[in-house]
Amino acid sequence: MNFSNSKLDSIIDPSIRLISVWGDMGVGKTTFALQTATNIAKNAKLRDKGLFIYSKPDFPLNKIANILGDNPSEILNKISFIYASDFFILRKIVFNFEFLLLDNLNNKGSLFKFLIIDSLTDLYRIELDKRKKKRNINLNYQLNQILATLYYIADSYNIQILLTNEISRININNETKEVQTGYKVIDYWILCDIKIERTETLNKRKLIINLKDSKKRYEIFSTITQQGFDYLVS
Repeated sequence: MNFSNSKLDSIIDPSIRLISVWGDMGVGKTTFALQTATNIAKNAKLRDKGLFIYSKPDFPLNKIANILGDNPSEILNKISFIYASDFFILRKIVFNFEFLLLDNLNNKGSLFKFLIIDSLTDLYRIELDKRKKKRNINLNYQLNQILATLYYIADSYNIQILLTNEISRININNETKEVQTGYKVIDYWILCDIKIERTETLNKRKLIINLKDSKKRYEIFSTITQQGFDYLVS
């Protein structure tokens, strides 16, 4: 993943192409995702494009305008936005993405270089029902299918994929632990995740980067503004 940010790029190897960003509501996950899409698009070649799938109720037009700045047309031409209104539509879009890749390659169209899903599990959580165990098992299976497909696409087509995810709190040995929603499935497929946390300072965030393969953990700090994350905070 190329974040076009020296601190993150020095920590996360570019060969890691499937990454999740997670945290509480309102910590800046959408801002992080849009800023990443913008940074990749700025450095993309002429034919390169990216797909941004948004699944939340209100499309973030104001955030997009703030992050893109005064001359957004060149960047917007390189990012296609799609709205997914429910979990099953999101699943269908992900499954059809490979056909879009192949069609563009065969017809010498745009080369998709990145895919961002904001959020992977918002719609999944809506569908869950504690009273319907069979339905939940089926939803977990479908979430696993989505992640398996994304893992395959990232690896086979050299696509950078960023997923935003929600935080869940579970009880393990009488201790409350913060995990990503769908954590067992997520933990299997995601080798690198970035947790965004609030700090005592209103506009300051702590980013915790977990690299599963090397078992390394890093912490960096950032201020968050309307234009995105600024990683110059020590």
